[in-house]
Parts: sequence; C-alpha cells; structure tokens
Amino acid sequence: MSEQHSAEPDWPAQIGVTEAEMDAAMRPVVAQVRRMAEDQGREVEEFFLSLPGDLFGALAAGYVDARRSGLTGTELHRDAAARTAHLLEHDGRADLIPLAVALRHHEL
Repeated sequence: MSEQHSAEPDWPAQIGVTEAEMDAAMRPVVAQVRRMAEDQGREVEEFFLSLPGDLFGALAAGYVDARRSGLTGTELHRDAAARTAHLLEHDGRADLIPLAVALRHHEL
C-alpha cells in the first residue's frame, strides 16, 4: 500500500528564520492558543495538538518576512496576515486562513 502525504514546505527554513525570530513570532500565537483553549474549557496541550501543524510554519514565516521588510504596528500585522494567507493558499490550505486570523487577531 502506498501512503499518501503532502510534502509541506518548511516555510521558516526556506526563508532562514532564526530560533529567536521563531520565538518572537510564535509567542503571541501560543498565548492566543492558551486563551482559546481556556475559553473552550479544554486542556491547552490537547487543544494545541489538535491544530493543523502546517498552520504554524505559515504563521511564523508570514510574520517574520513582514517584520524583516521593516514594517511595524498595524501595517506589520496586516502584511503578515496577507503573507500568511498567501503561504496557506500556496499549500492548498486556504481553509486555515480564518484560524490563522483568529490566532493573530488579538495583536491588531
């Protein structure tokens, strides 16, 4: 039997995201995941693991790429959202865009 799986691009690796950049990009996302889990009365770890893994690479890469372009404030967050959406669409995961927006929404 052949097992089919997607060869998801490792967006952070492709743009050379450092560990420090990844930490900075994902810290607010993890905080939002925690809030969402608490709002739903779920364990944070279980909720986090239930989210699609390909979402996090696109979120990190979109944010870091936008930040590297020199944007700040609202412009940074809007551009990061657009870049994240583009990466998710590229991966055939446009269905994750609303979740990506929800995970970054608190920053706007």
